[in-house]
Amino acid sequence: MCLPYKVVEVAGRGRCVTSVRDIHPNEVLLVDNPILVSPSTKSKAQCLQCCRLVDGSYKCPVCNFPMCNETCASGEIHKLECEVFERVDFEAEVEDVKIADDHYAAILPLRCIRMREKEPENWRIFQSFQSHCKERREANKDLWAYHDEHGVDFARDICEYKEEFSVEELHRMIGIMSVNSLGIELEKGYGEEMGFYPAFSNINHSCLANAKPVKMKDKTVEVRAKTSIKKGEEITFQYVVEIQPTRIRREMLNRKWFFLCSCTRCFDRAECGTFLGALLCQRRHCGGPVLPEQPTDTSSRFSCLECGNTIEYKEAVEIMNEAERNTQGKDPLHHLVEHIERFLQKYEDILHPYNYVMASMKMKLGCLYGNCPEYPLATMTKTMMMRKLQVCEESLVPLAILDEGQVGDNKWKGRLEKEICKIKCLMQIK
Repeated sequence: MCLPYKVVEVAGRGRCVTSVRDIHPNEVLLVDNPILVSPSTKSKAQCLQCCRLVDGSYKCPVCNFPMCNETCASGEIHKLECEVFERVDFEAEVEDVKIADDHYAAILPLRCIRMREKEPENWRIFQSFQSHCKERREANKDLWAYHDEHGVDFARDICEYKEEFSVEELHRMIGIMSVNSLGIELEKGYGEEMGFYPAFSNINHSCLANAKPVKMKDKTVEVRAKTSIKKGEEITFQYVVEIQPTRIRREMLNRKWFFLCSCTRCFDRAECGTFLGALLCQRRHCGGPVLPEQPTDTSSRFSCLECGNTIEYKEAVEIMNEAERNTQGKDPLHHLVEHIERFLQKYEDILHPYNYVMASMKMKLGCLYGNCPEYPLATMTKTMMMRKLQVCEESLVPLAILDEGQVGDNKWKGRLEKEICKIKCLMQIK
């Protein structure tokens, strides 16, 4: 079967995935399986075969790592590192299963090494991805030192790979996984696991993406189109939570993936109609949306789209930062619903109705009304029902723009749509 995409090299951007034909909404573009899985390098005690959190009552008879049982201890995944531990006569001592243990930092580099030994083609693919070692070292010196001691030095000294792998090579393995892996969704009672998906990892980010990954229970990942995609168009998905404004979103992307996004949404003052980073103009009789004049410039003035009134970047950001702080300042004498209502009333003439802080509080409020003991659905007044509908619909507007279609799960979007349907049905009955 012909694939609907191809991987291409683009100057200045590296690898991109583009469509080779027109693609319809909700069409499955790609199905991928991980060629490498590993627990987090800062993990609590978990089974190295199935990732279930363990209590330490059973330990692998070979390497002494806490495991579920004999079946998991002899599993094919755990065997990768266990054979190394057996060769060097190493036994782990995980003392407290309730806190992160540095022994788990060694699992990732060891599984990378075993992949090179046992699966040379997968290793070739893995090695072709970027690791951003220089940027990672500068960005988080403490994490680099942790990996250096408990991952790199452990593999070279304790596991006797010093002659085969340099410090740089092992850091590069950790970096490739850190930058390109996808978190695997596990059930309650399991730890953390990340996977490297060789085809999926070629897909770039866009803050207004046209595709979305859907994680399956068998650890495969499907990429589905959210919108119509024209032949030759790049296929993208969102790396970060979509509800954040440009200044926060770009900083998050740069901190984790070491690039500054230059997508359509990042260069649009209104963020494609979402207004997530907007204030309201304080000039008398105006109240228009106040937005950064140059959205990707972290020193850009903010100005009103209607009257042109300006405020400095630092002042605008401080208004939003103060609002964020005030979301946490709940008076213990008041219910959370009352706290949120007071907050929204305070900022209704300061922050745009779709501003990310306002949207977040409205989402919470819309889900609290009718779903908590103090405000049960059965006793809600007509005014309360109208208020619930209002805040749900307002907070849904930016989500509907940014996560178009009905592909996969979106925690807040799905919840808000259900709450809107529920309250509309109740209003018809009453």
